[in-house]
Amino acid sequence: MRISKKNTVIKISLLVLLILIILFLWSVAEITIPFIIALLLAYLIAPLVKKMQKHKFSVGAATGIIYLISAAVVIAILALALPSLLQQLESLPQMIHDVKVWWQQMDFGQWGLKPPSGLRDAVGSMLDKMGASVTDFGEKALQATMGSLKYLFYLGLGMVLSFYILRDQEVLKKRLMALLPPAHRPEILRMCDDINYLLRQFIRGHVLVSIIVGFLTFIALTILGVKYALILGLFMTVADLIPYFGPLIGILPAVVIAFFQSEILALLTLLALGFIQQLESMFITPKIVGDRVGMHPLTIIFVVLAGGYLFGILGMLFAVPVAAAAVLVIKYIYSKIVAWKETDVVQK
Repeated sequence: MRISKKNTVIKISLLVLLILIILFLWSVAEITIPFIIALLLAYLIAPLVKKMQKHKFSVGAATGIIYLISAAVVIAILALALPSLLQQLESLPQMIHDVKVWWQQMDFGQWGLKPPSGLRDAVGSMLDKMGASVTDFGEKALQATMGSLKYLFYLGLGMVLSFYILRDQEVLKKRLMALLPPAHRPEILRMCDDINYLLRQFIRGHVLVSIIVGFLTFIALTILGVKYALILGLFMTVADLIPYFGPLIGILPAVVIAFFQSEILALLTLLALGFIQQLESMFITPKIVGDRVGMHPLTIIFVVLAGGYLFGILGMLFAVPVAAAAVLVIKYIYSKIVAWKETDVVQK
């Protein structure tokens, strides 16, 4: 009985300590950004580093080569795509103006529709703001570049820190394992392995799927002759990262832009992008990602909406893997609480 009370005090003390650590990290959230970047980079490239170590590369050499190749790929893509991207951005204000004129002149009555009063003006005002934003793109891009220098520094520091994490990962693992209660260590490590597998499967696979879908979208729109194919392809790449809502968000602008070229082109665009989405859901995603999240579609929709409400776009992007990992942790804690109560009942 006394041992049970002592264990209870220890567990409560550890829980309070964990909460205090989380609150402290939350209060210095910006300082932790480089370390979060470092952990993410180390997590993503760790398998590649291990493979290169088998071929007699040191951790430093392997990490440096991976970063150099990644930088070269990014620079090559920018060199190839940036001129076309800037050219398409220059013509965006005219496209937005055309959309506004079409919207203001639209006769909803021919389709038997009666939109709410004020809707036409509200959408027109929104398009005016979009046009002004695109017109001031150069100035805003310069301001954003100056403002992002701090985050570029964080990225560089994160890359350096990731090297130390990769170099000392075995030592760090042993130290973290030493903090775990010996009796529960195998179960906790098993849970961590499950979370690691789930996150790796989801993040790497989902990013790869989104890149493939974005590239296929760019190719399809280019073949069809839809304007701004490169911008729309990049937009689809990002949008497709959002479960369920992403494909619709990515398809809608492409269909609208195609509609202003011709109604037939809009229909062909809808069919082509719809086919790509079916290809993704039936073949690409099952092959690359699989169905490893283990969450009901209604739950996924809820956590995506909640993530978007609380943290914006980033919340929508990371909602599913974070929620899935949290479910594994909650299941483990719940099983421990149940076992703990059963033990107390037996002792009484």
